Amino acid sequence: MERKAFKFYASYYEVYKQLSTPKEKAAFMDALLDRQFTGKEPDNLTGLAQFAYISQRHSIDQQVKGYLDKTGLELDHPIKGGAVGGTKGPYVQEKEKEKVQEKEQQKGVIMAFDTKEYLQAWELWVNYRKEIKKPIKGLSAAQGQQNKLSKLGGGDPQKAVEIIMQSIENNWIGLFELKTENNGQQTNNPDELKAVVNRLVERHHAKNGPGLS
Repeated sequence: MERKAFKFYASYYEVYKQLSTPKEKAAFMDALLDRQFTGKEPDNLTGLAQFAYISQRHSIDQQVKGYLDKTGLELDHPIKGGAVGGTKGPYVQEKEKEKVQEKEQQKGVIMAFDTKEYLQAWELWVNYRKEIKKPIKGLSAAQGQQNKLSKLGGGDPQKAVEIIMQSIENNWIGLFELKTENNGQQTNNPDELKAVVNRLVERHHAKNGPGLS
């Protein structure tokens, strides 16, 4: 049984309009449609397209869950094969296992900062690392990242957010001091990027309440 349709929320369109290039818009729409019709989590999103998808992930996942609960089936990536008689395919099983492991890992992590924006940025960073096939594995690694953000941020959660966004925007694996030019201004314009992220998060909160997951 294949899924035939899903509700396209206005928030999806609003986020889509915030993206500035055809490439970003196409990447966001491909990820949205693949998730809704095949259950496939996006694994190649970067930059603002990634921010856009994650800001709507709660709604998307709730729609998929509603379909699965109603039909008793499991969506699965076409390459892996669909589910039969409600049996979960290997792709779905692996994703569920990963989610459990992530939740267990996060329980023991002492966050460097506790502002909403920082927690949102941290989740973006965790998902970005998974998507580039360099996940943050284990409690020690996650805590090490938090300690580094605390040190690089110098006690300023906003600076820590900008550090995270700088790495994502530049497709970096690690976290580094903010890049500056001779005039002291950051070269990757993090204020503009942060404003876009904040707009996406505000729209997400207005529709789904706080939290991305």
